[in-house]
Amino acid sequence: MSNYIYRTFGLLLMVSILSMVHFSFFNAYSQEFDNISPITITKQDGATFEIAPTFIIEEGYKSFSNDAIQQSPVNLSPGDSIEISYVSPCGYADSIEGFFLKGTADIAIKSLESTGPIQTMQISGEQQEFYKNQNPEKEGIVTASIPSDIEISALDSDEENKNKMVFVMDCDEEKIYYIADAGIQ
Repeated sequence: MSNYIYRTFGLLLMVSILSMVHFSFFNAYSQEFDNISPITITKQDGATFEIAPTFIIEEGYKSFSNDAIQQSPVNLSPGDSIEISYVSPCGYADSIEGFFLKGTADIAIKSLESTGPIQTMQISGEQQEFYKNQNPEKEGIVTASIPSDIEISALDSDEENKNKMVFVMDCDEEKIYYIADAGIQ
């Protein structure tokens, strides 16, 4: 009888510890979104748009989605000159790129391992790059131009192929995706 009690107690203790580790780990990432500054887009006319971090992808491990955000659409015109303000959450990022996407950006299962699914970001559809920096500073304000031949139309209600403005900040093993609906007029 006492072996049964010890095994039951040990099992409950192990489950409790694993649960605390599991929930504190995921809670840490939900709080991490609050600690990451948005990317700010400023048009020549002074209009500003903030794009909050949408996804954190730990390549080869796990992905985290910021479900609490509600982004305002970014409306631009071909040929617009914009300022992009950012603060890197990882010090010196490996790179930052910005592009327009007519398609989808979703978390996908890359493969299954003994430790669980390996998740990644799957971006599909037409892309048109407008900014790329392979050696960004810790924070900065940079200028970019919206391509004059951009072929993305005004805001579309088709959820599958909605126009998006996407920024990807590469921080070693983590990639942070900033995604907002976009319209080109």
